[in-house]
Amino acid sequence: DEDTGNGSYRGLVSPEFYRKYCGSGDGLCSVMFRMADDIALDSESAEDVIKGYAKECGISSSHVSVNTMYIMLALSPGNEILMACIALTACVVLFSMIVIYNIFQVSLVRRMHEYGRIKAVGATGRQLKRMISREGMALALPSVPAGVAAGYLVAYISFDWLTNTVNVIQENAAVDFTFFSPLAVFGSALLAFATVWLAMVRPKRSIARISAVEAMEYREGTQYVGRRQRKGRRSSRSSVMRKGHSEVNVLRLAFADIASDRRHAVMTMVTMGLTCVLFVVMANYLGNIDTEYEARKAVPHGRFEIALDYTFYDEAYPENDLDNILKDDPLNSDLISRLKATDGVTEVTGRDILVSDMGGQLDSVEVLSRDDFERAYSEGAAAGQPDYDTASERNQMIYGWSAFLEDTGMKIGDGLETTLFNGSKHVPLTSELGGSFGQCRSGWVITEDTYRKLGFMPGSSLGTLWVDCSEEDAPQVEESIRGIIDSEDHLDMTTLQRSRHEQELGAMMIKYAVYLLLAVVGIIGFANLANTMIINITTKRREYGIMQAVGMTGRQLGRGLSYQGLLYTGGTLAVSIAAGIPLGYLAFKWCRKSALFGMNVYHFPWMEI
Repeated sequence: DEDTGNGSYRGLVSPEFYRKYCGSGDGLCSVMFRMADDIALDSESAEDVIKGYAKECGISSSHVSVNTMYIMLALSPGNEILMACIALTACVVLFSMIVIYNIFQVSLVRRMHEYGRIKAVGATGRQLKRMISREGMALALPSVPAGVAAGYLVAYISFDWLTNTVNVIQENAAVDFTFFSPLAVFGSALLAFATVWLAMVRPKRSIARISAVEAMEYREGTQYVGRRQRKGRRSSRSSVMRKGHSEVNVLRLAFADIASDRRHAVMTMVTMGLTCVLFVVMANYLGNIDTEYEARKAVPHGRFEIALDYTFYDEAYPENDLDNILKDDPLNSDLISRLKATDGVTEVTGRDILVSDMGGQLDSVEVLSRDDFERAYSEGAAAGQPDYDTASERNQMIYGWSAFLEDTGMKIGDGLETTLFNGSKHVPLTSELGGSFGQCRSGWVITEDTYRKLGFMPGSSLGTLWVDCSEEDAPQVEESIRGIIDSEDHLDMTTLQRSRHEQELGAMMIKYAVYLLLAVVGIIGFANLANTMIINITTKRREYGIMQAVGMTGRQLGRGLSYQGLLYTGGTLAVSIAAGIPLGYLAFKWCRKSALFGMNVYHFPWMEI
């Protein structure tokens, strides 16, 4: 038999043993079930649907335990996750289209005379389009399967690492899941081919429009070939060169090269800037993850927390229910005295807890001090504006979980009738719902002032104790505390060190996953710069040759190309800083309000940016 720490024992027997010694089975049992595949479920709605079926069977929702890890891995994600994935996929497709478009523009420029000859011998615009389409698809045919295979391999390794890390944090057994999906592989390949096809639309139209004479007369370095030249418009390059300067240096030539195709240069800077904007926005979240703040949610005071391990409606072991535990509270003055007498302990503080009986529905009620009340509100995702003074004056009760407030059918300001029990006396309370915190340890909260007004003595129904000590004495004190509480039932211990470790692992998981995605988007986006530089070099070979003929050295030419890269980088930085920083701050404010992981105080993410 294994002691579970709450005064009860568990063991394993065979079905034959149970039938022989327990008769027809009048005892309680746990039923494990999985919903049928034809029931529409996703990771967001599964819990509500399962509890709805349990209610139809006469089972209280408090008796239903949902396998959250299995649901997350086995079912499709909810709408919010799907929308985020669709938005990120759209960004990847957009950046990929720009890169592929630039690649085909290079091909268009270098083979302009070839297209003119083909058109001169009778090829139609439609035939040229078909030829370019086949060329693009011939290039994509070996590339797309290789890319899908590589993406699947990276995703499998990353997801395997992610689930193993989650299992370590939550101390769960490994969950089997089928990662390979033929539909996902086929959809990814189809999307990749569609991206290539869309990227070729404009180059195909340009080639189909041009006449054979224009193609044969085309000179490398002009900005555009086709209708705009026929209308007599002068290119932006000619206007730049006409302006002239008394002295020409490498930097001015770099400016002139970029200005010769302003539209293409601006498009490159904007698309690269958008990639950086996405990075800056995410850096404002990832760079502000405060693991110490998150760890303090689990252990708000001291270095060690000793809390009651309780249940409700445990018909097999009613002594594990909170109302029965409080009748002989193990967190009594004797335990507190033993903790205070432990070598190295500097402080022992506590928090009271009550049982609420609201129309036959039992729940826990924590008693918060002013500081803890304001901290719980500041953690975000609160409903309404719970205020300590107002709650004390009106004897308000604050609901513990804003995400589930709507499910209760209650609204802020509704009247409440309940009876509070501290283990020795029952006190009726006529109250009102003063709001809801984002997340709390208990179902309800009242203030210390209300607790005293109701006639309860502070420390008479402790639900949590916090023990503090110096960092050097922590290992010794932890060992001493465990020796003290091992003989006590219904107590559970949490350490600040373990909580910090869990939050650091959680932050690492989030950062690795997001930065891996941003790396993929960044590689695609910044490949655009390389293609832009290639286009400039390819289309201006003759011009560069003339410059070298009149005295430009190879070193000067290389420096001019470096200046071009720096100018593109400067434009990219301008876009990313101008748009990314304000959007990133707004993203942080939204994450803070929604009580997302680790959001506390805003710090400008200098290192990430």
